[in-house]
Amino acid sequence: MQKRNEATVADVLREAALEIDDGHWIQGAFARDLEGKDVGILDPKACSFCMYGAIGKALHETLSRNLRLVVCDHLNRYIFNRFKADGIIKFNDSVCRTGEQASRVLRDAADDWEERNRDA
Repeated sequence: MQKRNEATVADVLREAALEIDDGHWIQGAFARDLEGKDVGILDPKACSFCMYGAIGKALHETLSRNLRLVVCDHLNRYIFNRFKADGIIKFNDSVCRTGEQASRVLRDAADDWEERNRDA
């Protein structure tokens, strides 16, 4: 990700997608360790994340207090408009959801942000 205070919404969403790639996506908790125990997103043992937990971990490196609100607001709207799902956590924890879908949605939402803010 870019330097701490230069991160964009798209940067955070793409970083979150990287956190859950390759089998590191979970449901029902923000983060888990190798043994499957729930841990905090910043716990050094955390190795798997839900979408929201991955966003939190990606945001940890930024200095912007407002960025979390903007990222989550954009992703919530994107998920609602595209899937009619009620929020990040419900989308992530849907019974039929896969990690590949979750990662793809984070990347697509990043692309959507850039498209909408191209001239900003």
